[in-house]
Amino acid sequence: MKLFHRAAGLLREEGVSQFFRKSHCFAVKRILYIPLLIFRWTLGLLPRKTGLWVLGDGYRGRSRRGENAKYLFLQLGQRDCTEQLVWVSKDKSEVELLRNNGYTSYHARSIHGTYALIRAEKIFCTNGMDFAWWLTGGAEIIQLWHANTLKKMGWDGVKHRSDTPYQKSYKKRVIYDWDKLVTTSINPPADIIRRSFGIPEANTIVTGYPRTDIFYKNIDHLGMSVDCDLIGYLEGIPADETVFMYAPTWRRSYQDSDRNLLSETELNLQKVNMHLKKNNSYLIVKLHPMSSISNQDEYDRLLFAEPGSDPYPVLKEVDCLITDYSSLYIDYLLLDCPIIFFPYDLPEYTEQEGLYYTYESVTPGFIANDSTELLRHMNRISHGEDPHRTERKVIRKLFHDQTNGKSADRVYDRLT
Repeated sequence: MKLFHRAAGLLREEGVSQFFRKSHCFAVKRILYIPLLIFRWTLGLLPRKTGLWVLGDGYRGRSRRGENAKYLFLQLGQRDCTEQLVWVSKDKSEVELLRNNGYTSYHARSIHGTYALIRAEKIFCTNGMDFAWWLTGGAEIIQLWHANTLKKMGWDGVKHRSDTPYQKSYKKRVIYDWDKLVTTSINPPADIIRRSFGIPEANTIVTGYPRTDIFYKNIDHLGMSVDCDLIGYLEGIPADETVFMYAPTWRRSYQDSDRNLLSETELNLQKVNMHLKKNNSYLIVKLHPMSSISNQDEYDRLLFAEPGSDPYPVLKEVDCLITDYSSLYIDYLLLDCPIIFFPYDLPEYTEQEGLYYTYESVTPGFIANDSTELLRHMNRISHGEDPHRTERKVIRKLFHDQTNGKSADRVYDRLT
């Protein structure tokens, strides 16, 4: 019955052509599941090439944020290592960009990309894979993951509450089929990720995330998924002006509805812009790719980051992060800068998604429950108030065992 309602909704919302295209993919995916499992197992019987490491992000060719696979690949490519490093992606422009800068990169569906996946000793990914999972049989898969989190995830997440037996099997044997998991700490707040995916402690690599290395040193990111225009603008802002960044979490409840960030937060952007100008401040708005704000050119103190762009080079220029449940703040703790938390829908979000912790226990900063409180706290930050230094230090120690910008080196050393 649930499947019938989903099909009817798809037909109603996206039309006949999209309905048949997605229905075909849905059917083929299930029909081929067992044969591909057998093929992957058979592939595992063949020898793999020692020292061949394949890396890729998990957004299947779409715009992506700054992910650990990218920063690991770029940093290892600059050090003297004997391994052969190959980047595989479905994004043609990305493949070309890396090749033009001296890196080895192949399209995931090319002959060379397929061959690299079949022969690789180790395969690194961030969250999902940008390549065919059934080509990975026999390789060691290292999941670099993409976030510490407040929201329940993995087998604890809301997406699994109504899984069919097929969906559970697919996630166990495909989506969550990793040999090793990279994390940031052995403490329960960070280690909860390992437990949520059922990864044994012996298969957990506690190194920190390679993407946070950019907080401590310059890394040539090649402009790869980076909003270079925004970074250039930020570099020209006087040092005595305060730069805020608002990075809210996407709400699945807003999808296919009239609800949006502005209506739910009651943020008046004209008022916010005037407030920023009065306090010699700027606000970067880093929305989820599925969110949008119209008439962006009307606000001279609001800077809108490209949807899906890498936030990590930008975070280095930010004086205060504003967020709600985003895992971005946990990485931002490494910069030891003020944070404002804006959980305007905390009861609803907690009920729908579930949180691992009591919100106030792991959020070391001002907490604003509405837009009026948010502006008041921003005013305090602009005038130099920072009463949460001690709390940030405590929470940082819970989530990060290492704070020296050498996470990529540690990943490499643990695997060689």
